[in-house]
Amino acid sequence: MSNEIKIENLKFGYGYKSKKIFNGLNVSIAPGQIVGIVGRNGEGKTTLMKLIAGKLSPDEGSVLIDDRDPATDIETANKIIYASSTYNTESRSKLKDILQYHKLMYKNFDINFANKLMDVFDIEQNKRIGRLSKGQTTIFNFICAIASRAEITILDEPVSGADSVRRKQIYDIILRDYIEYPRTILISSHLLSEMENILANICMIGAGQILYNGDVDEMKHKAFKVKGTRQQVTEFVKDKKVIFKQLCETNNIAVVEEDYNKTVMEEIKDKGLIAERLTAEEFYMYRTTVNLGEDLEKLWEK
Repeated sequence: MSNEIKIENLKFGYGYKSKKIFNGLNVSIAPGQIVGIVGRNGEGKTTLMKLIAGKLSPDEGSVLIDDRDPATDIETANKIIYASSTYNTESRSKLKDILQYHKLMYKNFDINFANKLMDVFDIEQNKRIGRLSKGQTTIFNFICAIASRAEITILDEPVSGADSVRRKQIYDIILRDYIEYPRTILISSHLLSEMENILANICMIGAGQILYNGDVDEMKHKAFKVKGTRQQVTEFVKDKKVIFKQLCETNNIAVVEEDYNKTVMEEIKDKGLIAERLTAEEFYMYRTTVNLGEDLEKLWEK
């Protein structure tokens, strides 16, 4: 079994009369890689992950793992662990008991590894889950998930509430453990820059659709930024797909969604423009942000 995730014509909304978060979503996620599920807050990252984990069922369409429904197929469900940044704050369960529960639930759960992580993050095992801070809760849920070594490990905002040092530790642990125990790891975040270096693929969500799904490095060749005079930039982009444009007194730029190849580079040079490749973070930012560049400039109009 490869654990390929395939989503077809997915429609889903919370409640009978609610607006659909997804209204015909189609995407396939290759197995055995660390994949980032990225998008702005409210774009459906958590919903998509819960659908993949089988915690939610589609209104229409399908979410399948190796052609099986994770919401109804027990064997498939047992391969998946879903960890978020929240927990039942009223629970009086001790952390050590929750770890033992995970050991019973997941055949690959490494209790020794979990105990070591508890020490690394300085979390007392006798503490009750309801007494943890938001950051501690996020880290504890991460520990349970990564130590499970489940075939499909889903980490929903695994650094939420954690400080910068802890966030780096978490991403370093994810990558190192993946190298030792390869499996499919899905990580959601709206902060691509922090986790970009550990990702093989990115699935970018915006307005209920997939904006990009593929290799991280290839994504950097999908768009570029040009700078020049107002006239130069305007003339260059008139027949191109522009995803961001800002024409003002201090800075004239445009971001064009097009392969950044040799022919394009020569055209840019001939027109006297300056061009830059986009980082993955910039591509994500421009692709998921409403273009307010020129509208913001109006704030300073006399």
